[in-house]
Amino acid sequence: MMSTDLLNPLNSFPLYDTVKQMMKRMIKMLEMFAMAGVFVWLFIAIIGTTAYFARKSKK
Repeated sequence: MMSTDLLNPLNSFPLYDTVKQMMKRMIKMLEMFAMAGVFVWLFIAIIGTTAYFARKSKK
C-alpha cells in the first residue's frame, strides 16, 4: 500500500490521526468482508458441484 501522507494535505489537522485510524479500520473491515465473501463463494461452489455430481451419479 502506498502512503497517504504525501497525497493528503490534512497532516496539519488534529483530526487527521483519527481519520487515518478510521480509514485503516475501514480497509481492514473491507478486507475481512472480501475474504469472507471469497470463502463463502468457494464453499457454495464446492457444495454445488458435489450435489450436482451426486445427483448425476444417482440417475
